[in-house]
Amino acid sequence: MNTTNTVPHVTYFNRHEHMSPETMKSIGELIHKSIDETESMMGVTNSLYGLYDGYLYASLLPDGKKELSPETYAKLVEVVEAVRLYPPTESDTTEH
Repeated sequence: MNTTNTVPHVTYFNRHEHMSPETMKSIGELIHKSIDETESMMGVTNSLYGLYDGYLYASLLPDGKKELSPETYAKLVEVVEAVRLYPPTESDTTEH
C-alpha cells in the first residue's frame, strides 16, 4: 500500500500541529450539514471526517459542489482553502 504524499487522491497534513479550534468547529458544523443535506455518511461526509485525521481528499470540493447547498458549499470552500495552507506531509500522520 502506498502511503506517501504521491497518492493523487489525498494530501496528508498534520492536523495536530496546524488546525485551529475554529477550523475544527467549522468541520464539525459542515459534517452535520452534510448529513442533513445528503442523508449519507459516505462521500462528502466521510471526506470531512478525514480532515480530522489529516487527510484532504481531492474529491471533497467537486463532490461538495454536486451534493451540498450553495451556502454549505461556500463554507466548505473556506475550510478547504485554510487546510490547503498547511504544509503537506510525506505520509499519514494519524495517531492511532
